[in-house]
Amino acid sequence: MEPVKKPRNKYFPRGGKDLSTEERFWPKVLKSDSCWEWQASLTDKGYGQFFDKGVRILAHRYSYKLRFGKIPEGLFLCHTCDNPKCVNPDHLKPGTQKDNIQDMIAKGRRFCRNKNKTHCIRGHEFSGHNLIIKAKQRLCRICNNESNRLAAQRHRAKLKEMETKKSL
Repeated sequence: MEPVKKPRNKYFPRGGKDLSTEERFWPKVLKSDSCWEWQASLTDKGYGQFFDKGVRILAHRYSYKLRFGKIPEGLFLCHTCDNPKCVNPDHLKPGTQKDNIQDMIAKGRRFCRNKNKTHCIRGHEFSGHNLIIKAKQRLCRICNNESNRLAAQRHRAKLKEMETKKSL
């Protein structure tokens, strides 16, 4: 009697090596009346992804190409539904980065979490002499100085340790 093989994964219990890219793509999509949500691997920003012959493919871009062909050179695909898991080609429109940002602002999805912060995480106020602006980032001078002091202290300790080892 032959041993029973475990399924390779939930989408292709018998494996998927003999299937085309498109045949492997559709079982990972949950279609509804509006969004078609990707059910497999996601990027760190929530977009669907899969691998074909070792190459990462973004699921929404693949879906768009199946329906409409090539994505115009230099353009992004903007989700009109604001759902990064969505692979419904009718919810994707080619546009520039500027178009995508303007759409985001118009829909109130602007990500400026730190814009309204008035104090650092330790409670120091972001104002006057205590405010450092570095690479478009606001830093607390008190916390920054303390961090630098501790880093210098660790560096001196490491140098001292190296000198001790040399002298032995």
